[in-house]
Amino acid sequence: MEQTRGSHVYSMLHISVRANGRYAMSDFTDKIKGTANEAIGKAKVAVGNSMDNPKMVAKGAAQEIKGKAQQVIGAVKSELDKKK
Repeated sequence: MEQTRGSHVYSMLHISVRANGRYAMSDFTDKIKGTANEAIGKAKVAVGNSMDNPKMVAKGAAQEIKGKAQQVIGAVKSELDKKK
């Protein structure tokens, strides 16, 4: 069964929070991984476009979205930590 983008973001958020309320990854780690995924995704889109490979373009766009979601999750974690 294929997941939609929204459910994928939910599953990433769900996985990154442990049962005891502590985070599995730090906010900084999420932001770094998000930035890396976004950059790699952009590169894949560029290469896919230059090679006329729509599959690679789609995979790159998906990885960009994943990276942006990771950055948002990291930002949310930062804000939550500030409020503790």
